Amino acid sequence: MTDRQKNILLIVGFVLLLVFGYQFAISETLEKREELKRLKAEQELLKDIPRKLASLRQREAYYDEVLGKYQIQGQSIQANILRAVNNYVSQHGLSITEFKEPHVIERNGLTVNTYEFTLRGGYNELIGLIHQLEQKTRFGELSSVRFEKKRDYRRNRDYLTCTIWLQHVQ
Repeated sequence: MTDRQKNILLIVGFVLLLVFGYQFAISETLEKREELKRLKAEQELLKDIPRKLASLRQREAYYDEVLGKYQIQGQSIQANILRAVNNYVSQHGLSITEFKEPHVIERNGLTVNTYEFTLRGGYNELIGLIHQLEQKTRFGELSSVRFEKKRDYRRNRDYLTCTIWLQHVQ
């Protein structure tokens, strides 16, 4: 064999040695290193769990308090709205003449429920209910309020109705 053939054989042998060395030693070492990094990251997350758990419990207590304050309970929003309106109506001499099923629209991944209900009574009492729905409860936002003076021809009297549209976004 000539020196040139020996050098070519030496280079080919060296390249084969590198390939086999990588396959059997270096690749496993790199995999173990990545696994070690992943496990250390998980360990850091697990160390933080008690603090996060305490924080979540505080948030839960806060949200329960807020829900209680704004008269929102575990039932449906429609039931909560009806209960709040009924409480106000019974205290202020109003009457609910109509409470329709919610109108549901889905837009951009959000569901918008529009609740429509009609009340009958005095102007000041109706304005008080509107104020309560806007400021003291968090059922959604009032999208429209319509007052209408109507005539009862049997009794020959006028009365005021108020139709309220309340939108709740989910």
